Amino acid sequence: MDMQNLTLEDLEKGVDLLAEMDADEAPQLLALKSEIAKSLYADLNGLMRAPGDDPLAGLSYLAPPQDLEADFDEPLVLSASRCTKAIIATVVRAAMLILDLYGLRASLKTKKAIESGMKSQVPEKAFNGFQTLIEKLSTASGAKDKGLAFYNLMQGMDNLNIIKIVTKSAKQDMNFREWVKFGLLFGLQVSAWFLSGGIAFAAQVGLTVVSAVELGKSANEVRTCC
Repeated sequence: MDMQNLTLEDLEKGVDLLAEMDADEAPQLLALKSEIAKSLYADLNGLMRAPGDDPLAGLSYLAPPQDLEADFDEPLVLSASRCTKAIIATVVRAAMLILDLYGLRASLKTKKAIESGMKSQVPEKAFNGFQTLIEKLSTASGAKDKGLAFYNLMQGMDNLNIIKIVTKSAKQDMNFREWVKFGLLFGLQVSAWFLSGGIAFAAQVGLTVVSAVELGKSANEVRTCC
């Protein structure tokens, strides 16, 4: 997706997508939709902004990120089987790779926020539906097949609202203005990936998926213990 070719209409659509991803922040996002779009359009195109002319200046989260540092060593699901834990670990690593594909290196706090969001919002049994998708990712050979397998895994994650969890979790690394810009553009990027179809996505990111060592180890463990 070419950021500099985005129109004001595209950016307003991005605000709507971000509001869908985070209902807590939706009221102020939608109230300022036009102003946010104009502000980010100026950012993306290097346009001058009058001093003090920033609708996001001084705004903060309606739902601030939680302080999760104390829970870093707590397993995501204590009661889960080894198979389920391997599946969950792979999904978490896939979520981190999605951020990496977008160009964002997430912190440990964001990783923990993703884990905590999945624990609270995704039923444990739902993760078992990822087993086949992960096994196909593990056995796929070559960049094209790896990329296509990852695309299918990403769609499964989106169906369980895990992409939304990833977006909300990025609050850990950003102030409100940074997060709005990230979340809006990230939502548009993910939509573009899905609209492009699996083959186009695979061609774009296949080599990155092949080189994702930790994701590959997790996927192989699912094959071993499930």
